[in-house]
Amino acid sequence: MPVRLDTYLWAIRIYKSRTLAASEIRGGGVKFKDKVIKPSHMVSIGEIFNINLGSDNKKIIEVAVVIEKRQSAEKIKHAYIDHSPPIEK
Repeated sequence: MPVRLDTYLWAIRIYKSRTLAASEIRGGGVKFKDKVIKPSHMVSIGEIFNINLGSDNKKIIEVAVVIEKRQSAEKIKHAYIDHSPPIEK
């Protein structure tokens, strides 16, 4: 079941809306293999994305399960692996 990147990032609760996710992806806030990609990129298990969520807030996530429906935070914990470095204070 192929899922678009903007849909996936919305479903795993990285962004509050799919429109916001698409806008951030287009603006270069999400990279795959250090390259800017399109919101329509089809997500596959094992892909790693670098996400810039603000000045010092960066996430590195690996796709573990492809989902397209937004669910509770508890249910989506298995959908990705967070490789983000600890936030420095």
